[in-house]
Amino acid sequence: MKKKDETGNEKKHNPVMIRDANKKDLDGIIEVENACFPEGIRYSREKIASRLNSQKDSSQPERKYFVAEQKGKIIGYGEVSLQHPEMTLFGNISVVEKNIGKIDDVIGALISTGVHPSHQGKGIGSLILEKRLEYLKSKGIRQVFTHAWPNGGFIRLASKFGFKEIREWKGLAYCDGTKAILFYKSLS
Repeated sequence: MKKKDETGNEKKHNPVMIRDANKKDLDGIIEVENACFPEGIRYSREKIASRLNSQKDSSQPERKYFVAEQKGKIIGYGEVSLQHPEMTLFGNISVVEKNIGKIDDVIGALISTGVHPSHQGKGIGSLILEKRLEYLKSKGIRQVFTHAWPNGGFIRLASKFGFKEIREWKGLAYCDGTKAILFYKSLS
């Protein structure tokens, strides 16, 4: 029998909280990163630590990490950044503009997303993605781009949220020989 709260609704067990990440979350983010991505695809501890530290560095592109936390444990994360298009699109702006029209001077970039395999399929990736899109909207960003590793689970999530694939883009290859897939979403 399901437990009910004082209003008669089913109690939610172990709710997931999406919050801003901080330096103390590094070990949890690394644990998720290592569980989600094979060596050579995953980011190093040093790179993630540097990016967490640069969240407040005005000389760097504005970036932010969010984490999904349940019972005090990091079970997922997502990074987002405000960037100039050349940085995100690796110089292939004309190919992308041919598909979507003029690209803004500053765009949103979804950099990395991970949900621990033991928590996948429970909507946590969606919660993290929603939080990042809300953040970009609050910054006045109208265009969002992301690269997806073809062997990961983000492709299904991107489609669910209305991202469109830019098929002609050939900007990034992973060390396993696969080509990144570029996705775009308008927030306006």
